[in-house]
Amino acid sequence: MEEKISKHEQRFSKLEPLVVQIDGLEFQVDPAEKKDFELALATFRKGEFAGAISAFSTFLRKYPETGFRQSALFWLASAKYVKREYLDAANQLKAFTELNEAHAKFPEALLTLANSQIELMLPLEAKKSFEDLIARYSKSEAAEAAKERLSKLKLP
Repeated sequence: MEEKISKHEQRFSKLEPLVVQIDGLEFQVDPAEKKDFELALATFRKGEFAGAISAFSTFLRKYPETGFRQSALFWLASAKYVKREYLDAANQLKAFTELNEAHAKFPEALLTLANSQIELMLPLEAKKSFEDLIARYSKSEAAEAAKERLSKLKLP
């Protein structure tokens, strides 16, 4: 009888929500959702950026209300930036920055947004993004990079 109960517990545990902590956030997700996010992130980390774009785009469509949303937007934008899809990267990063400032990747997202704006020939927007980053996250590595890039920024 105990063996039968144990088998049932194992089957149900695959369906139970998991508590996830990532990038300073904590939330519950289904095991399949967590697995899909981890697969997309592994694709990015392998340097397969086109595959990562596809995986994160699919993930965001499949799980529109996910607790991973902000992290998925960040990694999707990062992959698009690497692929030189600067307009899409900037749009994804703007969506990211509208969510939660407590996210650990927030300073890095602002830096990548500013870099995308430079590539899009939008120096005034880049200047604002750099200044916003420096003001809000002055002690971050991203702020240090922003100070350096801001000093070299050519404004009209």
